[in-house]
Amino acid sequence: MKKLLPFLTILCAACGTVNNDVTAVVKEKLIDPPLPQFDIDYEEIWYSNTVDTTLHFASGTQIFIPANAFVDEHGETIKEKVQILYREFHTVADIFQCGISMKYDSAGVSHDFSSAGMFDFKALNGNKEVHINPNKQPEVAMASYEEGDDYQFYGLSESSENWERIGTNKTENNDLREEKLAECVDPIAPIEPVLITKDDIVLDFNLDYLKHPEMKPFYDVFWKYHHVSDEFKAHENVNFNQEWDNIKVESLPDNQCYKFTFEKEDEAYATTAVPGYMGRKFKEAKADFGEKMKQYETILTKVNQIRNTLKQEAKLLRRFKIPSNGVYNWDKIHIDQNVIAVNANFLLDEGVPLHTVFFFQEGLKGVIKYNTADFSMFRFNPNKKAKLVAVVGNNKFAEFNQQDFEKLKNLERNAHHDFVLHTINTSFETEEELTAYLNKI
Repeated sequence: MKKLLPFLTILCAACGTVNNDVTAVVKEKLIDPPLPQFDIDYEEIWYSNTVDTTLHFASGTQIFIPANAFVDEHGETIKEKVQILYREFHTVADIFQCGISMKYDSAGVSHDFSSAGMFDFKALNGNKEVHINPNKQPEVAMASYEEGDDYQFYGLSESSENWERIGTNKTENNDLREEKLAECVDPIAPIEPVLITKDDIVLDFNLDYLKHPEMKPFYDVFWKYHHVSDEFKAHENVNFNQEWDNIKVESLPDNQCYKFTFEKEDEAYATTAVPGYMGRKFKEAKADFGEKMKQYETILTKVNQIRNTLKQEAKLLRRFKIPSNGVYNWDKIHIDQNVIAVNANFLLDEGVPLHTVFFFQEGLKGVIKYNTADFSMFRFNPNKKAKLVAVVGNNKFAEFNQQDFEKLKNLERNAHHDFVLHTINTSFETEEELTAYLNKI
């Protein structure tokens, strides 16, 4: 099951503008996972209700909870630790698995939601849900993988069976993600020592180690000229036997060498070289290099792991305060002027009637559930990729796929049509298998 990994820090931020003037009435069961064994798990977090807390999740979501945010049924502040249950939904597979309705009626007209991210938030003390102090509402800056400021913030009320519009807010950049990525700096790779031979061009510097302590580890090292480009030639037109006022040393890991820049009055000279050793010193230097390479690779692996984890975070956040426990969704009405309405029946190969099907379509970040009462209102765009799915057994599906839909390009509007779904042979044993199937049209 999906897990979201929290970290606790301190943070505060502003919220959006509230508007409660629109209510959408949902007529089907609001939360009905079609395969309960694949429902999305909650992340469980315990924290002290008496301090400001920010929860960070692997998606990039940040939830700021003010001190004393939760109260009991009498309005008294909870003094014990509070348990937060949190889960979120971003893909069509997530939405299918959680079974949360994305279809609603507003003023008697049926619409479909397309989501920019949905989440489920609960706070408990013991096994009992606690209430949110109206003056201390948690603020959820939810990770969003969808661009655009045309999404509205809705709350799902199970008691009244309503989707209620709460307000809207503009997207913001996930600055914390970018800051942490900038901190992921690769370690400098150690430069491999070389064996000096009689034919090599060797530079021997008499350095003042008080001025250049960074070079002290190389006090017994000869420097072998290392050709990088014609810009750095150590053996042409240079008077080596002189004092230089300053020396700068720069590691060039891509070229596996060091760059030396010598400065004197108005004169400057640069060359490239590698540390060179002879005899026993070379063997010792090679052994030391091997240990340093192991340390370097260990650190580099950890940095890459952190970097790859951060890259999975959403680049955008959508921020709003929540007034109560429940399901919340950043939605917009899915509008498609090119859909064809069909008076549909849905059947299996054997002619067995189906009572529930799920519709997936290109460009729709949601899943439309059709029950028997809705079949006469089925609609699809013949010019977009789509598929129909029905659950026909334990982890088994039947489908009407994209190739089937392509045969219906000339179907007339409001025509009656029997959609025959074909049972697929695959049985999904893991969440990863199911997710890959559902997210592909």
